[in-house]
Amino acid sequence: MTSLEPDAFCVGWRIFMNSKLAITTVVVIVVVAVAAGTYLMNSDDDTDDGIEVIVSQPSVGDYVTFKVTESDGVVWELTNVLSIAEDDLTVLITTGTFMDRLMWEPVIMGSVDEFLLSIKDSADGYDLIGTETIDTAFGPRECNIYDVGGVRYWICPENDIQYKYVQDGAVFELVATSMFEGADGLELSQLSDIRSLSVGDYVNMTRYDNDYTRDFYLLVTGVEDGVYEVEYPNGSETMTEEAFYDRLGAVDQLAGSELIGESVAFVDGEFVPADLYYDPVQGEYLLVCSDGVCYISINAEGSSVISSSTLHQDYVEYETDIQDLSPEVGDVLYLTMVEGDLDYIGVLTDCQSAGIVRMEITSVDGDSLTYEYTNLVTGETSTQTSIVQDFVQRIQPDLDMDSVSITVRETVYGSRLCYAVQVDNEDGSVSYSTVGVGSGILYQQDIYDDNGMLTLNYLSGYTVLGETDAFGSGTFAVYDDGDGGKLANIWIVNDTGYNMIAADSEGGVWVLRYDSNEDIEVAGDPDVFETRTVMGEEVECYGYTSTYSDGSYEITWYTDGYIMPVFNEQYDSDGSLLVNWSLMDTNSIIASA
Repeated sequence: MTSLEPDAFCVGWRIFMNSKLAITTVVVIVVVAVAAGTYLMNSDDDTDDGIEVIVSQPSVGDYVTFKVTESDGVVWELTNVLSIAEDDLTVLITTGTFMDRLMWEPVIMGSVDEFLLSIKDSADGYDLIGTETIDTAFGPRECNIYDVGGVRYWICPENDIQYKYVQDGAVFELVATSMFEGADGLELSQLSDIRSLSVGDYVNMTRYDNDYTRDFYLLVTGVEDGVYEVEYPNGSETMTEEAFYDRLGAVDQLAGSELIGESVAFVDGEFVPADLYYDPVQGEYLLVCSDGVCYISINAEGSSVISSSTLHQDYVEYETDIQDLSPEVGDVLYLTMVEGDLDYIGVLTDCQSAGIVRMEITSVDGDSLTYEYTNLVTGETSTQTSIVQDFVQRIQPDLDMDSVSITVRETVYGSRLCYAVQVDNEDGSVSYSTVGVGSGILYQQDIYDDNGMLTLNYLSGYTVLGETDAFGSGTFAVYDDGDGGKLANIWIVNDTGYNMIAADSEGGVWVLRYDSNEDIEVAGDPDVFETRTVMGEEVECYGYTSTYSDGSYEITWYTDGYIMPVFNEQYDSDGSLLVNWSLMDTNSIIASA
C-alpha cells in the first residue's frame, strides 16, 4: 500500500478522547453516532451475582465496547478491537458510524498493557473520593470512585474492573467485552471472493499520520476490450484488472515480507480474519485477507487502510451522465437548508432553522437572468437577478477535486455515485460537498463554521434535471392552513433511517428520527374516498381516520403519486374543524405503481 500515496484530506467530524491522562495518553478517534433512545445493550440486563474475572492477557480479536452518553443526551457506542499484538506494537480497530455511515480507523498503541488499561486498573496512587453501587450491564457492582486529572473512574475493588468513567461531561459505561473469562469472542465473517470489475467500482484508501489524515481513491470510469480506465485524484490511467488489484497489495506482490501470525481486519462493515505479514525493509506490518488484498499497513509514521470499496458488493449502475444546465425561462430550482448547533449529523438533536427556497426563472438576457425567489416556509418573496454562470454554480459548482473520496448518497433523484469533497474556507469554516460523478451535480453540502454551527444544504429539485423520482435527502412537503400559516416537513435520508425536520412560519422547528424508510409507508386500507383539488388539480384521494379517547378525530388524506399526505384535517368531538392543512408545494412526486 505504500505505492498508493493519498492527497491531503481530513475525513469526517472527530471527537478525541484521552484515557487516564495522568498515567498514559491514548488517543482514540470516535466516529459513532446513534439516536438517543435506540441503543441496544450488548449484554444481558439481568442481575448476575457472580463477579467478572478478566483474562490474564488480551489476545488478537479481543474487544471492549462502551456506551457513551453525552451531556446533551446523545447516546453512541464505541468499540475497540485488538487487531495486532506484536512485541511492543498494539493496533486497535475503532469502529463506528458517522452521518449514519460506517467508518473506522486503526489506532496505534505502544503495548498490549495500554489496551488492558482501558478496562482493568488497580487504581494504585489514585485519589479515592467515595464509593457507590452502580447498575452495570453485568448487574449491580460496588465501586470505588477515583479522580485522575479531572476524569472520574468507577472501579470495582474486587476485580479492578473499570465499569464506568466520566470525562468532559460524557459518561462512558462498559457494556460488552470478550476479556472476561467465559465471555464470547469476536464474531468473524468469511470474506467473499473479489468479483470482476465494473464501471462505477471504487476503492477508498486513507492514510493516517501523526498530525493529519489523507484520502486517496481508485474509481473505474470505463472499460474497453478488457482494459479499464481508472480515475484517481489528479489524473487517470488505463490498466488491466490484474494491475488494478496489484495496486491493492496482492499477496504475490509482498515479496520480502514474512508471515508472522494471525490478525483481524475490518472489511465492508465486517470483522474478518487476516494474515499478519512483516516487511523488514519497510518496517511495515501488513494485514492481508483471503482475497489477497492488503487492507491495513502499519509503520512508524502511521497507517494506510482501505476504508471502503465495492469489491465484494453486487454491482449497481449509477446514473453519471453530464447534464446540460443551461437555464431557460420557466425552469424552477428548489434548495433546502437546515441549520443548527449539531454535533452529530446522524442524530439531529438540535435545529435552529430550516427553509425551502423556490427559484423560478422569469427571464434570460445574455449572461444574466431574473428569477422569482420564494421562501416556502416564511412566505417571503422577491425578484432577484443573477449572472447565469453564478446561478448554474449553485447546482454544478467548479470545485477543487483534489481532496476527495467516493461515496453513494440517497438523493431526490435516487442513489447517486458521488465525490465527497472537503474544502477549508478562508473564514475558518469547512465545507463537505457531495458531487455526482460524471454529472458534477451538487446534491448536498455540509458547512461547519469555526463555532461548530452546521448548515446542511440539499438540492431538492431542478426542472432541467427532470422530476424527482425517489425519496432522498431534501424531499419536502409544504402545507398551508388557509389562514396564512405554513408548515414544512423536510426529510434527510441516511443509510439506516431518516430525520424529518418540521418548520413553521412562526419560527418553530423540531426534529423527528426514524429508523427505517419503511416507516413512511401507509399500512392498511383507507376508510374514506373523495375527489379533491390538490395543488390546482382534481385528483382521487383516499383518507385514514384516527379517533381519540376524547372523541376528537383526524383524517389524513393521500393520493397516488405522492409519498406524503396531501391533506390533514383535525376535528373536535362535536365535529368542528380545528385544523385543515393542505399541500401547497412538494418535490415528492413519485411515479405511481
